[in-house]
Amino acid sequence: PNLGVCKKKSYLRGMLEKAKTSKQDRAFILAKEFNIPQLSALAWLDEKDVESNETFNLEDFRNWYCIAGGDLAETNDLAAISLMFIKPGEPNKKYFHTMYFVTSYKAGDFEQTNSPANKEKKNYLQWKEEGYVRIVDGNEIPDTILADYLWEIFKEYGIRPYRVGYDNWHAKEFAKKVKKQFGEHVPVRIPMDFNSLNTPMHTLGYDLRDHYVNYQMNPICKWNLRNTAVKYNTQGLIMPEKIKGYIGNKIDGTLTKIIAYAVYRQCRTDFHKMIGD
Repeated sequence: PNLGVCKKKSYLRGMLEKAKTSKQDRAFILAKEFNIPQLSALAWLDEKDVESNETFNLEDFRNWYCIAGGDLAETNDLAAISLMFIKPGEPNKKYFHTMYFVTSYKAGDFEQTNSPANKEKKNYLQWKEEGYVRIVDGNEIPDTILADYLWEIFKEYGIRPYRVGYDNWHAKEFAKKVKKQFGEHVPVRIPMDFNSLNTPMHTLGYDLRDHYVNYQMNPICKWNLRNTAVKYNTQGLIMPEKIKGYIGNKIDGTLTKIIAYAVYRQCRTDFHKMIGD
């Protein structure tokens, strides 16, 4: 009844075209503008957006600055930290190095399926051998382990975090250690809410679609990206959540990248000055 009154046909055509090209906008547009009900947790990305055959080495960024995003873990969960790099003259291109951490109980002793904590049935032992994950003894991942990894990277490569984004959950000791190692201003708390994550998630999604994101062909990153769904609020803002329907669909690696984008959005001008861009 509002067609041609408060909803112009040209506007709806524009929304339809946007829905065709942006999966992260599609569900909200179809529900709000066309009254087509959508599932509560729809996949965020198309498969072609996730696929990448690009890689790089940390040596390429020796003595460089990065922006990091960390996601701490509960007992027997997956923890992750992503280091985001940008090269001068390539403001659109983002280079991500991500390290994951799991407990020895979750990883299992002999095969990937022998631990009841490994509900996702992934071979963390193989991923450890390939350098994508580290296995921590016991049933708990210490809050400071991500800070220790940042320090390790700094000592080995001279890579210094300009800012480190983190969720406040279990992060008190992590933030304290980052401050001690790199400075009071370095840790930045990013609330896990629609207002904080909406724009960073949109931007990361568009960059993945346009193949501006190099995540070193990390198979855990790819798995996490595939597991990520879009959650909407009534204003159309988005934040990540797990795709519903099967057990063990981790999205920690995706969240670290969204957090890094959120921090980058806050300090973009100063960060580019720091890297001489």
